[in-house]
Amino acid sequence: MPDPGHNTDSHRRVLKRLLAGRYGFAELAIYLLLSILFFGRGLIGHFATFNLGQSRDPSSYMWCLIWLPYAIRHLMNPFFTTLLWAPVGINLAWTTFMPLVALAAYPLTATLGPVVTFNILCLMAPALAGWSAFILCRYLTKRYWPSLVGGYLFGFSPYVVCQINTHLVLMLTFPIPLAAYLVVRRANCELGRRAFAILLALVLAAQFLMEIEIFATMTFFGGVAIVLAVVIAKGELRRRMYSTLQDAAMSYGLAAVILSPYFYYLFAFGVPSGSPWPTDIFSTDLLNFLIPTPANLAGRLDLFARITGEFTSNLGEATAYLSPGLVFIAAAFAYSHRRDFSGALLAGSLLIICVASMGVVLHVGGHKILPLPWKLVSHLPLIEKALPARFTLFAFLDLAVIAALWLSEAPPRTIFRPAVMLATILLLLPNLKAQAWVSPIDLPVFFSSGLYRQYLREGEVVLPLPAFGNDSMLWQAASGMYFRIADGYLGPDPAGFTRWDRRESRTLLPFLASHNITAIVLRNHWWIYGKFFGAPSWKSVPSSAALWRLYLSPLKVDPVRVSDVSIYRIPPEMIAPYRAQGAPQSRDRGKLGPPAGTTGPPG
Repeated sequence: MPDPGHNTDSHRRVLKRLLAGRYGFAELAIYLLLSILFFGRGLIGHFATFNLGQSRDPSSYMWCLIWLPYAIRHLMNPFFTTLLWAPVGINLAWTTFMPLVALAAYPLTATLGPVVTFNILCLMAPALAGWSAFILCRYLTKRYWPSLVGGYLFGFSPYVVCQINTHLVLMLTFPIPLAAYLVVRRANCELGRRAFAILLALVLAAQFLMEIEIFATMTFFGGVAIVLAVVIAKGELRRRMYSTLQDAAMSYGLAAVILSPYFYYLFAFGVPSGSPWPTDIFSTDLLNFLIPTPANLAGRLDLFARITGEFTSNLGEATAYLSPGLVFIAAAFAYSHRRDFSGALLAGSLLIICVASMGVVLHVGGHKILPLPWKLVSHLPLIEKALPARFTLFAFLDLAVIAALWLSEAPPRTIFRPAVMLATILLLLPNLKAQAWVSPIDLPVFFSSGLYRQYLREGEVVLPLPAFGNDSMLWQAASGMYFRIADGYLGPDPAGFTRWDRRESRTLLPFLASHNITAIVLRNHWWIYGKFFGAPSWKSVPSSAALWRLYLSPLKVDPVRVSDVSIYRIPPEMIAPYRAQGAPQSRDRGKLGPPAGTTGPPG
């Protein structure tokens, strides 16, 4: 008979390897706990009624969690939908519909709903990013604590801290350190060509299916790093780096095969030209490298808040705060390794990334100073659509590796480097105010309770008001895609969907006719944030419904008030004369900016 004690010891050894080994999950648990402590405390008791983020972008991601399983279940084309921007619809391949995330999270979405699932994903994203960076740093340093610090610096960087308030997809960056880890192992001849090609292709495909913009910028800056390594390296090392570059190209070819159905919809119907967002605005201000925004604890000081308020980019995209500590560590490492391959590669890559993040024009305190080199490459395919302010993601990965290496080289029994690192971590702490990271979901009881089935017909086109497209996307998702909406927000309006001026009553009837709208749902209340009873909190207050009723006055239809919405049913004979008319000119027509109330472009 087998020895029971032997089996127990074997199980303990396996568990120990899982929890404390090179690929253990203890570090993931540590980072997840920190994520909950930093960002999740405001969700306690409200996990299904509040969401992480202080913008309206989260609602669009919740819709995406519902869409792909819905499309598969109903045998629909997952890349195109007329549920949004009805009746024209939209090609989702150029949006942030994160198909891999929606599929992976489906068991959670199906059981807990899109709001809870979204919150879980937001809390997991920093932890996963930190964990994958820990794996990379552990391989490079062979030291535990410096690697744990390096993982923290990447997973909880100001880039992530800013994006958690706006863009889920821009936090899903854990494949990037894993790709770097595979490249380094291949360059060190510790990974065979076939294994490297397959593993890297899977990592690349995963990042592409979560966020195309991150994939494009990862490809660009990864290519820059490898080319820089080939230039810096000498002898045998240069030959290995050149071979790694060739093998990486093979991985991209394999990834292209995996992603070929997606590529078809990406390019078959035309490629949008240029950037949908002004890249000269969404770029890093030089002062942001040393001055934090209110997303960080130090940025809550009035002096800093006044300075960052002048940045051209909104604060959700002002992600470049390196802190004096990280600047000192990077400078010290670059100086001490100025003749080494690693020092030249890491310092050179960091400098390139930081300069590129400032975009085509140098901004200092919101003022344009002079042109920058990024203008030379800003028109490359796919890269032209990327926002320079988001390049800091790669700077923080570079700095995480530098910090881990610098800390691992500390002389025995010295406290200087650990003290500098501790001070740096304190300077980089996120805002510790629980309410700073959460907001109530905008879901009227009319939709959450199922009342909509008594007043709306399945599949009809509805105009939701006030017209914040991504709010109404959550209403639609909560209904199980019961109705279509003549609105949406996954980026700029799709081609063929005319932006009408909804502030002018003269455009109302032609708009309703041209988009086959048969009902209008007006929200009667909305949430605002302020001081109530002496403490900051959220409160539901009457919306500007009176102004919208004035706008809807041409209908001459009495609304039906149901719970917290008012429903206007459109008589067919009222809009019939307008069906053959085109869209009148308006001052909004052709604009690509985000709807009112959003904090910036989606990820």
